[in-house]
Amino acid sequence: MTTAGAVGNGNRLDRVNRQSPWRRHLVLFLRLLITISLLAFILTLVDTKDAARLVSTANIPLLLAAVLVAVADRLLMVVKWYPLLRVQQVSVSLARATRAYLASGVAHYFLPASVGADVLRAAVLGRAGRFIIEVGASIVAERALGLVASALMSLVSLALALRLGLPVELILPWALLAVLAGCAILILPLNRNVVRFVRGSKTLLRIGRAGALLERFAATYAIYRREVGMLVLMGGLTVLEQLFPIAILWLLGKALGIAVGFVAVVVAVPLTLFVVRLPISFGGLGVGEGALVYLLGLFGISPTEALTLALSTRVVEVLVNAGPSVFLWRDLISARRLDP
Repeated sequence: MTTAGAVGNGNRLDRVNRQSPWRRHLVLFLRLLITISLLAFILTLVDTKDAARLVSTANIPLLLAAVLVAVADRLLMVVKWYPLLRVQQVSVSLARATRAYLASGVAHYFLPASVGADVLRAAVLGRAGRFIIEVGASIVAERALGLVASALMSLVSLALALRLGLPVELILPWALLAVLAGCAILILPLNRNVVRFVRGSKTLLRIGRAGALLERFAATYAIYRREVGMLVLMGGLTVLEQLFPIAILWLLGKALGIAVGFVAVVVAVPLTLFVVRLPISFGGLGVGEGALVYLLGLFGISPTEALTLALSTRVVEVLVNAGPSVFLWRDLISARRLDP
């Protein structure tokens, strides 16, 4: 590269670096504005006295049962991810992997939904042993399976909703797109022709160290090419895991004395979880509540009852996702090397 070209690239990088903080602040501001606006609008639909009555008369054993199901859901997430990690020949015990998974859950509320917790998990688990790329590859495979399973469950919910004549057609193309995207994320990096194309790309050569890391990731991810049976098994567990949030909301409805039918829960929960993954608010706040109020409203559930259910689900989620971080915060800052 000529001196003039190097100077030009340097100037461009300087401009990007100067603009990046402003862009980040703008994105954070917009996400905060969306979160507050959605929550404020939903609260205008709610009778707070009625909501307080529902909570005060809640069935405590059923509430505890919902929390236990949420804990089981979280542990199943670890179980279906750990084999994907072990394939990478990473010397990490199940206990250590579980601690990292649970500790990183707090990031879900400060960084983009799912992605932020995944990045933190890769850093927590991989930095000490210098295998962040390998941990990252296992997380990408896990998330691709999760995206496919979530979208498939959403399609089932959509089919049921359309059969009942509910106006949810708008979500259908997005669910189909999510299935295709999940399959692409899972399968394309395993294709030898795709890997050869990426390695031969001039763009990859121009981005230097990032290109080298990307090539290392491609080689690492390609290990799953030999593990089709394991991917199918973990995919099956991922589909099973989609049923846990349905059970949690159903139990919370029973605990609060809300007459929400099982069909309503099967339709509303997968579609709400599908929508809440959109990175437009903090931890999906406002988006999830709004989606659940709308979808349960199609089954005759009042906004007050639906929002009380949504907020109860959020409390259980915070207890199970962010709660362990209170006790495992040392895992987030520890830089100790793992034993080989």
